[in-house]
Amino acid sequence: MLEVKKEPRAKEIEIMRALIRDRGSYLYCLVEAAKRAGVDWESIARAGMTQFGCLKYQAKFTQIQGLDDFLETYLTPETKQIFDSDLIERDEDHAVIKAGYCPLLHAWLECGGDDSGAAKLCDIAMDADRTQVNSIPALRFSLRKSLAEGDCQCEFLVERLKKEGQA
Repeated sequence: MLEVKKEPRAKEIEIMRALIRDRGSYLYCLVEAAKRAGVDWESIARAGMTQFGCLKYQAKFTQIQGLDDFLETYLTPETKQIFDSDLIERDEDHAVIKAGYCPLLHAWLECGGDDSGAAKLCDIAMDADRTQVNSIPALRFSLRKSLAEGDCQCEFLVERLKKEGQA
């Protein structure tokens, strides 16, 4: 059984975590309703998360040119506290970000989700992040580890795409 571990934070950060948990509860309830309706809930949820990733890209990431810009925009002090995140590896070609707490996972488990269902919802929710970052022409995003898969932290790899002719 998955466990939710988090470091307590300041009141403002806990409020932001609660807002994200609410978003996770919405997704859980929508997916459960779609399952009961007998529709292709996974395709619908993935399409919605992809659209959400496009909106996030348009709102904050259209001017991102590379890793430095990305990290400055994505890994804010608030984000670090909300998700217990940090930059754990960095060179000119890639960055690895870890997250030790996920309010969405917390919500899915609170709503009654099981381990495999939480892992599926996590992968679907990550479609938003994949789309947001992969919309940046110079970068590619992938998930290396996942709390929802039982890892001790999530790890996100963001790689700089090499231009034609670069080593």
